Amino acid sequence: MKDVFAGLLKFNKKGMVKMLHSKKLLSSILALSILASTALTSSVFAATNSKFKSDTNSDFSVVKGNIYTFKLTPANAKDVIILSTGNAAALQVVSNEKRANGSYYATVKAIGDIGSSTGVYASVKGDKAGTQLCVVKIAAANQTPVQNSSSVDSSVDPNKSEEGKFGIIEADDRRLGTDVGVLGPIKSSYKNRSLEEHLVALQKNIRTCSIINGGLAMTGSGSNASIRIIGNNNGGYGLRIYGWRSSKSSGNAGILNGALSAMVYFANSKDAGMSLWAWVDDTYVNGSANTADYGFKDASSNSIRYKGSGRLITIDVSDSYMDLIFTD
Repeated sequence: MKDVFAGLLKFNKKGMVKMLHSKKLLSSILALSILASTALTSSVFAATNSKFKSDTNSDFSVVKGNIYTFKLTPANAKDVIILSTGNAAALQVVSNEKRANGSYYATVKAIGDIGSSTGVYASVKGDKAGTQLCVVKIAAANQTPVQNSSSVDSSVDPNKSEEGKFGIIEADDRRLGTDVGVLGPIKSSYKNRSLEEHLVALQKNIRTCSIINGGLAMTGSGSNASIRIIGNNNGGYGLRIYGWRSSKSSGNAGILNGALSAMVYFANSKDAGMSLWAWVDDTYVNGSANTADYGFKDASSNSIRYKGSGRLITIDVSDSYMDLIFTD
């Protein structure tokens, strides 16, 4: 494709997009509202408690106002896991929910003074003492949170990760939550399902965020999610993107990597999903990108197929979002 839109897309004062005379979908000049970035780091290995495992057990920092979600898996499915902090005025527990996979997802929010810190503790309900998982420091927005050297996950073996298309990394470690462009294990493959069934299948693939009421979210109701899973009247399913990152050095890794997993799932192809994600990312970051440079061929005025075959991807753009709808 030579141009995703025959016309231009340009910003209004609110940073949203207005499309001028667009009839052909070919490669893109577009910009939409940008997904706010969440700077955080973490590591993935078990907490030293035989009653449960934690995906985070090392000190890290969270930018004030941002959130982070811990995954806690009980050894006994009947046990209830409780997360707490040593100083609720610095780090507040905002939610703790058990999901269908049996794990608890506890979300904390950094609300304290810049530079303050507190311990994070987990316990089984009924136990008198908890286990300290880590210490979280509250960071400034312009400060890049850096882990202590002791917090590096020694179980992460770079040789076990695989670099795919366009620099996307395939891995199953802490980078899923800290680095943008990391694809986790594919545990559920695409097949014909209802929207509700797709959401359940997708959550098996997405470890970095939750699918709440159709939205990719770290916490909350999902109603304000910048990326949503949707269906249309023609039996297609896919993503609606209200916002993305503005630069290669920004972005909420949890949400954007969740979108990567969703694109791979709906494309029913790792190569096609990675290529589509890279096109979307470059389009938002650089303002334009040619779909042909990512291996896609025109199928119609607003649809493409990866290398001329595979699932049909229809791209529709309004003044506030972009839809990617997949059909056979």
